[in-house]
Amino acid sequence: MFKFAAPLVAAMSFASGALAECTGPGVESLFSEAQIAGFKAESASIPYSDGIYWRAEKDGTEINVAGTLHIYAQGLEDIAARFQPALAQADLVMFEITPADEAALEQAMMTDTSMLLLPKNKKLPQVLSVEKWLALSAALSRVGVDPAEVAAFQPWIINMNFLLPPCALQVIEAGEPGMEDMLQAMTPEGTPMASLEDWRVGLGFFSGPDFDRQADELLLSLATLPYLAPVTVETIRAYLDGDPQMMGPVTKGLASFIDPGLRPTYDTYMQRVDDELLEGRNKIWVRAIETAAKENDRIFVAVGAMHLGGETGVIGLLAENGWAVSPMPD
Repeated sequence: MFKFAAPLVAAMSFASGALAECTGPGVESLFSEAQIAGFKAESASIPYSDGIYWRAEKDGTEINVAGTLHIYAQGLEDIAARFQPALAQADLVMFEITPADEAALEQAMMTDTSMLLLPKNKKLPQVLSVEKWLALSAALSRVGVDPAEVAAFQPWIINMNFLLPPCALQVIEAGEPGMEDMLQAMTPEGTPMASLEDWRVGLGFFSGPDFDRQADELLLSLATLPYLAPVTVETIRAYLDGDPQMMGPVTKGLASFIDPGLRPTYDTYMQRVDDELLEGRNKIWVRAIETAAKENDRIFVAVGAMHLGGETGVIGLLAENGWAVSPMPD
């Protein structure tokens, strides 16, 4: 799940039913013990994969970087309390998106229909091939969505509903706080907040003029719905265990379940995730952090935990730029 997308999910969700925290089996329902052990070993080999809390120091400036989970889970309060001392002492707090920018995103979505609807009053059957529209119609119908009711929308906004299982959608709709929400509420009054990027950056990964690509990715999301619940449960477990990087190998392992006809879409999508949604944004964020460090001695940064690890993760990029980085003890 991507933090900037939460208001879109809340606005567009097809989910219904009582609030249900995401519990139940994780990836043990999909993979063998040996495969899961392999995922954990691969995660352990990823640079800067030691936990969810890091400190970077250079020339008297201190940056505390907290990895976050975007949806609520039991146990987040205790982790937030671990971050609180550094947050309380920060001169500046940086989030993927601040409350003010999140409100601007919501306002834009409500007032600029060109962001959501197809241009020139067109419908999906007019912008997609017959074959693709028929496949998409069938896939939507199988999950209880009337294709005619959503045919005026760009495929990416429909896709927002299928990036999380119903339990997580219900948690978001109920307003249960993710880690960023907790940290924003804990930020001392008067401490300035800043977004690490313009909200259009994350949005641009999904949206844009290529409706054919959007439709392919929507078809992929619909095809992988059976795996969403166990993967989400495992994402929460991995975060609480301090090993969020394990979800990279797990996600790649899902390739074995993908229908051969969708495999090229899956491979392309996963490469885009690595290149654009993770590495590309990490570089933007580190530039923003280092710019802020010129004027602030203590900065607290909160980003999705998957953005921390790897040579091109936030911690690796800071280390590459000469910051002394170290994991914070539990």
